[in-house]
Amino acid sequence: MWKSVPGYDDEYEVSDVGEFRRLTTRSGRSFSEPRLVKTGSRKGYRNVTFCKEGNIQTYAAHRVVWEAFNGFIPDGIQINHKNGNKADNNLANLELATPSENTRHAFTHLGRKPVKNPNPGERNGRAKLSDADIPAIFAARAQGLSQQKIADRFGVSQVSISRVLLGKSFKIS
Repeated sequence: MWKSVPGYDDEYEVSDVGEFRRLTTRSGRSFSEPRLVKTGSRKGYRNVTFCKEGNIQTYAAHRVVWEAFNGFIPDGIQINHKNGNKADNNLANLELATPSENTRHAFTHLGRKPVKNPNPGERNGRAKLSDADIPAIFAARAQGLSQQKIADRFGVSQVSISRVLLGKSFKIS
Protein backbone atom coordinates (compact mmCIF):
# COMPACT_ATOMS: atom_id res chain seq x y z
CA MET A 1 0.00 0.00 0.00
CA TRP A 2 1.35 3.47 -0.89
CA LYS A 3 0.83 6.76 1.00
CA SER A 4 2.04 10.30 0.44
CA VAL A 5 5.18 11.28 2.29
CA PRO A 6 4.23 13.98 4.85
CA GLY A 7 5.44 17.37 3.63
CA TYR A 8 6.00 16.01 0.11
CA ASP A 9 2.38 15.35 -0.97
CA ASP A 10 1.97 14.74 -4.70
CA GLU A 11 5.77 14.42 -5.09
CA TYR A 12 6.83 11.29 -3.15
CA GLU A 13 5.12 8.21 -1.79
CA VAL A 14 6.18 5.51 0.66
CA SER A 15 4.95 1.94 0.84
CA ASP A 16 4.13 -0.13 3.90
CA VAL A 17 7.14 -2.33 3.06
CA GLY A 18 9.55 0.61 3.20
CA GLU A 19 9.98 1.50 -0.47
CA PHE A 20 9.89 5.04 -1.80
CA ARG A 21 8.88 6.46 -5.17
CA ARG A 22 8.88 9.84 -6.85
CA LEU A 23 5.73 10.93 -8.68
CA THR A 24 6.95 14.11 -10.40
CA THR A 25 10.03 15.48 -12.11
CA ARG A 26 12.00 18.30 -10.53
CA SER A 27 10.08 20.73 -12.71
CA GLY A 28 6.79 19.35 -11.34
CA ARG A 29 5.59 17.28 -14.32
CA SER A 30 4.14 13.88 -13.52
CA PHE A 31 6.00 10.78 -14.61
CA SER A 32 4.04 8.32 -16.73
CA GLU A 33 5.15 5.71 -14.18
CA PRO A 34 6.36 6.58 -10.66
CA ARG A 35 10.11 6.06 -10.22
CA LEU A 36 11.58 4.16 -7.29
CA VAL A 37 13.88 6.22 -5.08
CA LYS A 38 17.12 4.62 -3.96
CA THR A 39 17.84 4.62 -0.26
CA GLY A 40 21.22 5.07 1.35
CA SER A 41 22.60 3.57 4.52
CA ARG A 42 24.19 4.99 7.65
CA LYS A 43 25.22 2.76 10.56
CA GLY A 44 22.92 0.04 9.25
CA TYR A 45 19.84 2.28 9.08
CA ARG A 46 18.31 3.10 5.69
CA ASN A 47 17.89 6.77 4.79
CA VAL A 48 16.09 8.52 1.98
CA THR A 49 16.68 11.89 0.34
CA PHE A 50 13.87 14.08 -0.99
CA CYS A 51 14.08 17.28 -3.04
CA LYS A 52 11.42 19.99 -3.02
CA GLU A 53 11.87 23.38 -4.67
CA GLY A 54 15.64 22.88 -4.75
CA ASN A 55 15.79 22.05 -1.02
CA ILE A 56 17.38 18.63 -0.44
CA GLN A 57 16.65 16.80 2.84
CA THR A 58 17.70 13.35 4.06
CA TYR A 59 15.54 11.43 6.54
CA ALA A 60 15.70 8.14 8.42
CA ALA A 61 13.57 5.82 6.28
CA HIS A 62 11.93 4.07 9.24
CA ARG A 63 10.68 7.40 10.62
CA VAL A 64 9.20 8.39 7.23
CA VAL A 65 7.39 5.04 6.97
CA TRP A 66 5.97 5.38 10.47
CA GLU A 67 4.80 8.99 10.06
CA ALA A 68 3.17 8.33 6.67
CA PHE A 69 1.05 5.50 8.06
CA ASN A 70 0.65 6.42 11.75
CA GLY A 71 1.24 10.15 12.09
CA PHE A 72 3.59 12.32 14.11
CA ILE A 73 6.28 10.76 16.34
CA PRO A 74 6.39 12.55 19.73
CA ASP A 75 9.66 14.11 20.93
CA GLY A 76 11.88 11.65 22.78
CA ILE A 77 10.25 8.61 21.18
CA GLN A 78 12.17 6.24 18.93
CA ILE A 79 11.21 3.67 16.34
CA ASN A 80 12.09 0.12 17.37
CA HIS A 81 12.80 -2.48 14.68
CA LYS A 82 11.12 -5.53 16.22
CA ASN A 83 13.28 -8.09 14.40
CA GLY A 84 16.50 -6.17 15.10
CA ASN A 85 17.23 -5.63 11.39
CA LYS A 86 17.84 -1.87 11.07
CA ALA A 87 17.36 -2.04 7.29
CA ASP A 88 13.92 -3.73 7.49
CA ASN A 89 11.50 -0.82 7.32
CA ASN A 90 8.38 -2.89 6.78
CA LEU A 91 5.60 -1.18 8.74
CA ALA A 92 4.79 -4.46 10.52
CA ASN A 93 8.38 -4.49 11.85
CA LEU A 94 8.22 -1.00 13.37
CA GLU A 95 6.88 0.17 16.72
CA LEU A 96 7.17 3.27 18.91
CA ALA A 97 9.38 2.92 21.96
CA THR A 98 11.08 5.06 24.56
CA PRO A 99 14.89 4.89 24.47
CA SER A 100 14.91 2.57 27.51
CA GLU A 101 12.24 0.28 25.98
CA ASN A 102 14.27 0.14 22.77
CA THR A 103 17.43 -0.83 24.68
CA ARG A 104 15.56 -3.35 26.85
CA HIS A 105 14.16 -4.97 23.67
CA ALA A 106 17.70 -5.35 22.31
CA PHE A 107 18.82 -7.19 25.46
CA THR A 108 15.71 -9.33 26.09
CA HIS A 109 14.61 -10.22 22.55
CA LEU A 110 17.63 -9.81 20.31
CA GLY A 111 20.39 -11.25 22.49
CA ARG A 112 22.44 -8.05 22.75
CA LYS A 113 25.22 -8.47 25.32
CA PRO A 114 26.42 -5.77 27.70
CA VAL A 115 29.71 -4.17 26.73
CA LYS A 116 32.48 -5.08 29.14
CA ASN A 117 35.08 -2.47 30.02
CA PRO A 118 38.36 -3.76 28.56
CA ASN A 119 40.36 -1.49 30.88
CA PRO A 120 38.97 -1.72 34.41
CA GLY A 121 40.63 -0.18 37.42
CA GLU A 122 43.89 1.70 37.07
CA ARG A 123 44.37 0.39 33.51
CA ASN A 124 41.67 2.85 32.50
CA GLY A 125 43.41 6.02 31.37
CA ARG A 126 40.90 8.20 33.26
CA ALA A 127 41.17 6.35 36.58
CA LYS A 128 41.81 8.55 39.62
CA LEU A 129 42.38 5.62 41.95
CA SER A 130 45.12 3.01 41.79
CA ASP A 131 44.98 -0.65 42.70
CA ALA A 132 47.03 0.25 45.79
CA ASP A 133 44.22 2.60 47.01
CA ILE A 134 41.61 -0.15 47.12
CA PRO A 135 42.69 -1.89 50.37
CA ALA A 136 42.87 1.54 52.06
CA ILE A 137 39.31 2.30 50.94
CA PHE A 138 38.04 -0.98 52.39
CA ALA A 139 39.99 -0.36 55.61
CA ALA A 140 38.53 3.14 55.96
CA ARG A 141 35.03 1.78 55.44
CA ALA A 142 35.65 -0.96 58.03
CA GLN A 143 36.66 1.77 60.51
CA GLY A 144 33.21 3.32 60.01
CA LEU A 145 34.06 6.23 57.71
CA SER A 146 31.21 7.24 55.41
CA GLN A 147 31.58 6.81 51.68
CA GLN A 148 31.54 10.61 51.28
CA LYS A 149 34.41 11.08 53.76
CA ILE A 150 36.41 8.38 51.96
CA ALA A 151 35.64 10.02 48.63
CA ASP A 152 36.83 13.40 49.94
CA ARG A 153 40.06 11.81 51.18
CA PHE A 154 40.82 10.27 47.74
CA GLY A 155 39.50 13.15 45.63
CA VAL A 156 36.75 11.18 43.90
CA SER A 157 32.96 11.10 44.05
CA GLN A 158 30.92 9.12 46.56
CA VAL A 159 29.58 7.09 43.63
CA SER A 160 33.15 6.05 42.74
CA ILE A 161 33.71 4.78 46.28
CA SER A 162 30.40 2.94 46.21
CA ARG A 163 31.38 1.24 42.92
CA VAL A 164 34.72 0.19 44.44
CA LEU A 165 33.01 -1.25 47.53
CA LEU A 166 30.51 -3.12 45.34
CA GLY A 167 33.33 -4.55 43.21
CA LYS A 168 32.16 -2.79 40.04
CA SER A 169 35.17 -0.56 39.41
CA PHE A 170 38.10 -2.52 40.85
CA LYS A 171 38.26 -6.23 41.47
CA ILE A 172 39.93 -7.48 44.62
CA SER A 173 42.31 -10.35 43.89
